[in-house]
Amino acid sequence: MNTIQKQPFPAARPRLAGFTMVEIAISLGVISVALVALLGVLPSGLNVQRDNRNDTVINQEGTFLLEAIRGGARVVPQLANYTDYIRITNSSLSKPIIISSFYNSDEIIGYLSLPKYALVNGKITTNTVAGRFRAMTGSLADKGTNTDFAFAYVATSEVVPYDAFPAALTNWHENNITAEEKLIRSNRWGHANLLANNLYEIRLTLRWPVRPDGSVGLGSQTFRTLASGSLKTMSATNFHFLPSQYGY
Repeated sequence: MNTIQKQPFPAARPRLAGFTMVEIAISLGVISVALVALLGVLPSGLNVQRDNRNDTVINQEGTFLLEAIRGGARVVPQLANYTDYIRITNSSLSKPIIISSFYNSDEIIGYLSLPKYALVNGKITTNTVAGRFRAMTGSLADKGTNTDFAFAYVATSEVVPYDAFPAALTNWHENNITAEEKLIRSNRWGHANLLANNLYEIRLTLRWPVRPDGSVGLGSQTFRTLASGSLKTMSATNFHFLPSQYGY
């Protein structure tokens, strides 16, 4: 008699752990909130990085131009290649003078060295000199090799004689003063006149960025220094400092 042997049942397979749809939905929600927060911070970080880069370029450019004016630099390598124009506004002129082509850097430094105040036909006129420049320093993307995308700024130069004394302390022609006071004021006037002919204050204000439409942004920084020596007249609108020469 044949007997039927019963086959043993296979062992039960262990269950594999997994995520439910609810858990996946919650995870996606948390990730979405984190991504939104990161995307909100990213533009601020990029703006801070851009502003820091612009500040670095402006500090380098302002110091460079200020020292070039102060030292009466005659040769500034490739400065003409980074200068778009120089605009000179005079209170006695009906329209500004705009120079957009330059023979060399000597000419550009000469325009930026133009005194702010000048005596024309017995009247004091005010000169305003502003130039548009493309960055000579910084990264390759900022430098002015590409005129369409280069970082550009406007530099305004002011050169004024150093005024050491108030006018009231040097007026030795004033009536009702003693002979001693007249002598003191006369000597002080001579001292002030000597300083005015040989010591100048230079103020260079840089504003940035220059937008494609020609408007200028809100960035602004002023550099100041004193320059000693004679200010030589090269032409009606072109001057140069001579640090080793002094006038009386």
